[in-house]
Amino acid sequence: GFSEYIRSTPKEEQAQVLLDLHSQLSDCYTEIKKLNASANFKAFTDNIVLAYPRYEDGEGQLGNIITSISEFQLNMTLNGYFVRGGTSLGDYYGDDTFAFGPALLEAHDLESIYAIHPRIAISNTVAALMGVYIKQFYGGSHAPQSEQLLLDLEDNIYFINYLYYIEDLFYDGLPVAKYLDMVMTHKEKIEAALEKYSDDPKIESKYSWVAKYHNHYCDVYLPSKKKVQDLNIGNYKISSLSSGNFISLYSALRTGLMK
Repeated sequence: GFSEYIRSTPKEEQAQVLLDLHSQLSDCYTEIKKLNASANFKAFTDNIVLAYPRYEDGEGQLGNIITSISEFQLNMTLNGYFVRGGTSLGDYYGDDTFAFGPALLEAHDLESIYAIHPRIAISNTVAALMGVYIKQFYGGSHAPQSEQLLLDLEDNIYFINYLYYIEDLFYDGLPVAKYLDMVMTHKEKIEAALEKYSDDPKIESKYSWVAKYHNHYCDVYLPSKKKVQDLNIGNYKISSLSSGNFISLYSALRTGLMK
């Protein structure tokens, strides 16, 4: 959506947009580098590549990637920048000036062909590997990976459940008021995008998808918060749209949708 965002921004405002985007991306890139000191990281304009060599079963490296991408996507979205991407597993080579390999090509295809909406699409190979980790974790229900991926039952695409990162923050001590503020900000950014592109059905449909994802998150996670049980969840949902048809990776394993 960045290209469309630039095209729809008046020329006299584009410099300010660039300054704002540069600030947001710089902060996010600094955090990614801090969390992934042993990874290969590249950034060019609004594109990033984050790659890890796989050690043993790869659980630690894949966990870092999923967490880092979740934080990145959440922060960018809360600032009004909706992102799309792909995560793959395979051969890759990267150094200070070079990026090459079938894993990079697959990630690019996931982003450009399959993601479609503002989501980070996950290859079936990565999803299956995450499933292995879940099965190995005492039955899986409390595995750290159980909620990190969602399956979109409309097109059978796995994607990163980036809003789940708010859950991690909440259970790490994020104040309830701040938690709810993040959910509300996410709602407001989506509503602003829906209004902005209401005359362009092709682009509006992408934000409608995010709205359904947001509503799904509210339905699944807000009722479970003991400190917010008296909350009117409807106030935090986007009323003009329904919830999406998503299930967690753990649920997909349990119901046999993933073998």
